[in-house]
Amino acid sequence: MKYILILVLLTFSLCEDEKKQAVGSWTKHSFNENSLEIEQSFRKAAKEYCESHDVEADDLIRLTVYSQLVNGVNYKITFMDPTSEYPTIEEYRVYKASGNKPEDYKVEENVKYENTEGVISFNDPSFTLLENQLYKFLKESKEELDFISYVYPLENDFTNFYIINAQTKDGEHQYVACQDKSNNKFDSFDKIK
Repeated sequence: MKYILILVLLTFSLCEDEKKQAVGSWTKHSFNENSLEIEQSFRKAAKEYCESHDVEADDLIRLTVYSQLVNGVNYKITFMDPTSEYPTIEEYRVYKASGNKPEDYKVEENVKYENTEGVISFNDPSFTLLENQLYKFLKESKEELDFISYVYPLENDFTNFYIINAQTKDGEHQYVACQDKSNNKFDSFDKIK
């Protein structure tokens, strides 16, 4: 009986580890995690982006990061360049075979997400949701919202991104919001300009 209990507990423990990240599935992370691999993946993607744009890696707005266990690890890193004329989301897939040196990371793919749908209507339910989220965000930063001029939607496989142009008491600003498609929760709001 004792051995059966140990076997059951061991099996349960292994199943819990697989839930964390099954081979081939994508797992969401935070850039706030103390992870050398996430930071190295971001630096590799940012370096490639910055080589063809006049911006420093530390100026980029980090948005989302996902990892996928394969024969190594794939990372999907998304970020925004606040200095670019038109708001776009850059996504880089970075592959890491082994090790944690910068040369162990290789950019496999880059996708640029641009708005092709136009703006979200003021009557759209998502507009009201975004407006409420922006009020909360601005309240924390002690800014006051006058009105939202427009909202551009962008999306990738996992996230809805919204570029929000708003007038506050301090002037006109742009914000980016990230909404997780799996649970519709807003992960972050960042001020772009």
